[in-house]
Amino acid sequence: MTLQKTEWDIARQSTFSSFPKNELIKGKTSWSLWARFSVDNQTTAHQVFVLQSPKSGYATAYIQTDDTTYILKTGSLLPLAQRSIQANTNGFRVFIKTNDRATIWLRLQSVYSIYTPRNYDLIIKPEAEFIWLDNQRLLWQGIFLGVILIMSLYNFFIGVAVKDISYLYYVLSIVGIGTYFAFYYGFGIEYLWPKSPLWDTFCYLIIVPFSGLMRLLFTRTYLHTPQLLPNTNFLINILMGLSIFVMSFGLIAYLFKIDIILILIEIIGFTGTAIHLLMLIAVSLRTEKNISLRNILSGQILYW
Repeated sequence: MTLQKTEWDIARQSTFSSFPKNELIKGKTSWSLWARFSVDNQTTAHQVFVLQSPKSGYATAYIQTDDTTYILKTGSLLPLAQRSIQANTNGFRVFIKTNDRATIWLRLQSVYSIYTPRNYDLIIKPEAEFIWLDNQRLLWQGIFLGVILIMSLYNFFIGVAVKDISYLYYVLSIVGIGTYFAFYYGFGIEYLWPKSPLWDTFCYLIIVPFSGLMRLLFTRTYLHTPQLLPNTNFLINILMGLSIFVMSFGLIAYLFKIDIILILIEIIGFTGTAIHLLMLIAVSLRTEKNISLRNILSGQILYW
């Protein structure tokens, strides 16, 4: 691959110093930085290493060994097929011959505030170790998502049998939380929307408020709060409106690529806490004479 001479020349001729970590984090949401380091293969065999970098919008590694120079790309804003390692992790597959040294110039670009790094740690490990650990992630999260699917189908069929709409809201809330975990642990970008990295960046702003909205609708219908708990129902309506507000602005931010991600995440955190507290209060008020029902609903809330 032909290197981009302008970037390459600038990087090679630049003077590098230790990371100004605090200054990089302070007050910046969109940034671009370079790092330079070397990796030695002191083993007795040629090795393929995986270099993992902090999550960023785009990451480019310029790699130079004794006999070759090449470019690898990754980043959370690249479609999965264009990444050096086709995984949720931002990483590069680096081949180094025995007793050889690879000098790496690494460029990280955030683009969106969500990719401002919380740390600047670089991790390098043999490819076999990376694959083993990644398979463990796929196994345990696959089991968890399978449980979510079974719970959704079970409650869906119960809802159809008893013709109770509250079960529909409950199922949708489970689907919402399952979709969130699929996003969080990389199943989304790896299996559900591999060609849509922008959606993977913004989907949290829609999935989580949707799940919260469904929980509120479940609480409202299952406990009959409009008739039996009018004050609690008033608060439920406020939180439903706030959830719809965040979902709407999350969708607008996604469609028009507006970086208000961190602001909406703060609102989502506040709303989620308020929803949990309100559900616990509603369960306590509505089921104080029905210990069995209270235990069931409390277990559902803790699961959420």
